[in-house]
Amino acid sequence: MTQTARIRLENERDRVFGALESAARMVGQRDAYILENDLREEVIIHRLARYLEDILLSDTVLDLQNFSVDCIYNGGTGYKREQLQIEWPTGSQAQLRKRDQHARPDITVHQRGSDWLCFNLLMVEVRKSSTISHNAQRFAFSKCRAYRETGLNYMFAGYVCFKTGHSLQNHAEPWTEIRKFPNK
Repeated sequence: MTQTARIRLENERDRVFGALESAARMVGQRDAYILENDLREEVIIHRLARYLEDILLSDTVLDLQNFSVDCIYNGGTGYKREQLQIEWPTGSQAQLRKRDQHARPDITVHQRGSDWLCFNLLMVEVRKSSTISHNAQRFAFSKCRAYRETGLNYMFAGYVCFKTGHSLQNHAEPWTEIRKFPNK
């Protein structure tokens, strides 16, 4: 990707995050069953990625025809924990995760290929309100910052915590929190 194209995409921050919000709303509208019945996080991630892909890859202004939207991607050495310099929380779950040498974004919008030669536009961390703890939220925020500030150099990072385990009928938005992490 050329420097000119990168600068053009940096100027489209609102468009990229608007697509993320629209995709999250679509999860709430089309897949309320998943949220209301508190199904696995992976199911929510898949649906959000599906809608995000439809929106972003069809956007003629962004022109992302050579991009892919992947879930739980770990396609290179840059995704190793030590490369990302993520502060891992303490506790039994964290100890299990430390055995895995890769940190994976829940959703990534990028060009597949060599870590340092491809272009990484957006990574998204997804959580459920029924299982999120303060430590888990802090860890998700740390991941968002790490993906932007390390060698993988994601242009944007987002965090969405979906409302789960109760009816969405009286809620305007299907999330409890959505955060946007623009580039430096």
